[in-house]
Amino acid sequence: MNKKIAIIAASLLLLSVCLCSCVHIADTNGEEDYSLGKLTEEDIVDNSDNFQAMSSNKQGMQGGVTRYTTKKLSGVYTIGNVYSNNASCLIIKSTVTLESGNVRICLVQDGKIIADIPLGENVETRIENPSGKYKLKIAGESASLTMEYNVLASNY
Repeated sequence: MNKKIAIIAASLLLLSVCLCSCVHIADTNGEEDYSLGKLTEEDIVDNSDNFQAMSSNKQGMQGGVTRYTTKKLSGVYTIGNVYSNNASCLIIKSTVTLESGNVRICLVQDGKIIADIPLGENVETRIENPSGKYKLKIAGESASLTMEYNVLASNY
């Protein structure tokens, strides 16, 4: 009996520590303004991911499309890496639907934001003369969103 009580007490203590460290960043600039209020460019280009989310799912779909969905994402998360593969142009085709919160989606390389991926349907973002590896990152403040994207390499 004492062993069970000790296990339950330890579990509750661990749970309370975890819950205290999971702080979401509130959307303080209103429903119509989806720009970031607290997170900065420095947070985005940092090499480490620091985020919390109620739920998050990434799945591959037909035709090389990737779907990422998240609920209440707060912080910065790297969705994936994008490689130039000696292409003369990288094209990111995306559809981003923001349900709530604030969000900025960026392509980052060597500590710099190379491009922003805008919200909307069937948007193309082009990177001319790409080289090396890029990180596709989402910075969110209590952001609930769905993003479908496909990366194409073109040699014209």
